[in-house]
Amino acid sequence: MTAGDVPVTTGNPDQGFEGYRFVGYNLYDALLLWDLSKADKPSEIKLGLATSYEIDPNDHKRWVFHLRKGVTWHDGCEFTADDVVWNYQYRTDQKAPYFLAQQFAYSRSFLVNVKSVNKIDDYTVAFETNFVESLFPYSLSYVMMVSQRRAKELNYDWAQYALHPSGTGPYRFDRFVPHQRLELVPNTDYWDKARIPKQDRLVLIPMPEASTRTAALLSGQVNWIEAPLPDSIARLKSDGMRIVTNVYPHDWPYMLNFTRGTVQEFAGTPGGELRDQPARCRGDARRHGDPGARRNAADLGLLRPSSDDPAKAKALLKDAGCLPCKVTFGISTSGSGQMQPLPMNELVKAQLEEAGFEISLQTMDWNALLDVYRSGVDKNPNMMGSIFHAACSIR
Repeated sequence: MTAGDVPVTTGNPDQGFEGYRFVGYNLYDALLLWDLSKADKPSEIKLGLATSYEIDPNDHKRWVFHLRKGVTWHDGCEFTADDVVWNYQYRTDQKAPYFLAQQFAYSRSFLVNVKSVNKIDDYTVAFETNFVESLFPYSLSYVMMVSQRRAKELNYDWAQYALHPSGTGPYRFDRFVPHQRLELVPNTDYWDKARIPKQDRLVLIPMPEASTRTAALLSGQVNWIEAPLPDSIARLKSDGMRIVTNVYPHDWPYMLNFTRGTVQEFAGTPGGELRDQPARCRGDARRHGDPGARRNAADLGLLRPSSDDPAKAKALLKDAGCLPCKVTFGISTSGSGQMQPLPMNELVKAQLEEAGFEISLQTMDWNALLDVYRSGVDKNPNMMGSIFHAACSIR
């Protein structure tokens, strides 16, 4: 895995979307899932633990989901509507004895429109939403269903649950070595027969460094890796490796803090702030020096398109009194679908420096980067921006 650590197993995983594709959708199911059976067109959601759903014709903020019958948890208990209601309670009800703050943090962005979840009968639930939203089903595809029976057996000791997780997914938990590996075995009773795994065991190993992953594959330590070292492709092919590629639409922004970031070198005076700089320094210079920013801003009608002109960008920065513009970015070795973040960020760094910026990159793992992003610049005074999901291009 490109993940920096073994993703958590208490429900919604960490480690960005690496966590979802390696652990979340292996151990668990959601009411709706993603159809990953085709490689020639974008994926769409499909039915998971729900067999159908509809909007209440008399109340468009009420969604009714009909649940799949005959599904059993890995611990042998039957999946019912009570499990769905409980799964939302343990993530949102802070007064409940089984409330897990970790899962509140990992899933709250997907639950922002959930007002309540109510049982209609053993195989039907109703979601009350805060506002009308046509895309609501997509959010539910990211909420993993975990076994309340297993949690109760362990007295809601979530540290113990992490070592004995129980879901309804195509793999069952078998063995965990902290920070080293997670071993899963096929769930031969899985309700979707086409997705029952064909191998005897799946061993997940975190390897955020591309060179380490590539060496592990070449030495036979592992059978498969994602995102090999780009320079190693020819060697891998000559050794008989099968290289699979596809389009990966993943366009995330570089996020500069323009409100409270102290930038002595940037402003030229102690205590200066990015928000005090002329708009040309924050807009025009970036537009001229960054083709990605210019293109996306033009698409949104925010900026007048112009040619890529690093020399003009430098002149604008000089006129604004901030040449070179010294900025420190936080980046991560992996996380949230990033394939080659280190060489890509080095490339962007070189391009920005041609336009008059002086960029320092602080590399950390994905969870640490999220902590910086969430805690804000006040707690990270030397960090002028975070490259949040910096994967393919910048705006």
